[in-house]
Amino acid sequence: MFLLESPLGPFTIGAGFFPWSLGGKDYLNINDPKAARETHLLGYLKYSGGTFETELGGFCFAVHEGPKSQQTVMNRRLYPPREIEVSEGWL
Repeated sequence: MFLLESPLGPFTIGAGFFPWSLGGKDYLNINDPKAARETHLLGYLKYSGGTFETELGGFCFAVHEGPKSQQTVMNRRLYPPREIEVSEGWL
């Protein structure tokens, strides 16, 4: 993961991304380029003042899962391609 962080007084701003990561742990063909996450972005804002510290941030990624993610030829014929988008935030 590449992460860039910049302190601005009591605030810290950060952003990062994964340049390439496999789509899923059960993906059977790791040489298939479609197993890669298309985007994986992260951003956050942190406040640190005295004994109080809080952070606000989130990340998102998109995954393409095609028929090649299935182990058998029969399952590949029945498996429709999927575009999956996931996002998460925290405070």
